[in-house]
Amino acid sequence: SGVLLKFEIYTGKEEHDSELPDVGVSGNVVLRLTKILQKHMNHKVYYDNWFSSVNLIVELEKMGIQSLVTVRPNRLPGCSFTSDKEMKRQGRGTVEEKVASVEGVDVIALKWYDNKPVHLVSSFAGAYPTSTVRRWDKKEKKNIEIQCPSAIIIYNKFMGGVDLMDSLIALYR
Repeated sequence: SGVLLKFEIYTGKEEHDSELPDVGVSGNVVLRLTKILQKHMNHKVYYDNWFSSVNLIVELEKMGIQSLVTVRPNRLPGCSFTSDKEMKRQGRGTVEEKVASVEGVDVIALKWYDNKPVHLVSSFAGAYPTSTVRRWDKKEKKNIEIQCPSAIIIYNKFMGGVDLMDSLIALYR
């Protein structure tokens, strides 16, 4: 919806909240901001790769908060996907999904190749079912339809609220 619930202004190094587990500097920000949410009430949070890690997703899930996030590939230890070069050869819309149990929490990691590879990790959404999306193809000079994982559709839908909020805030600087 683009409505802000809680925020922090970065003012330098923050002391770790001893009530919360330590999941790294950026992950701790997410834990502090979600601290006000009621636990086990089917809340879902979405954030970008600056904050994401497997440990954060696990800790949020233990609190009953599900998450779906973009992730940097180096933050997926022990998870190897098909190379970018091979996915490019297979074509746009190629998707690969891996599922692992971490401390009793199912974590779903996926890689989707659009114009470039996109990595996501989630505690509730995966690649399937896929749907189709329209993309411009430079070679054919027309829109084409490619396969798109459901996690991408969900992520884009809800991160749109964050983008809307950023846009609304920019009007009042």
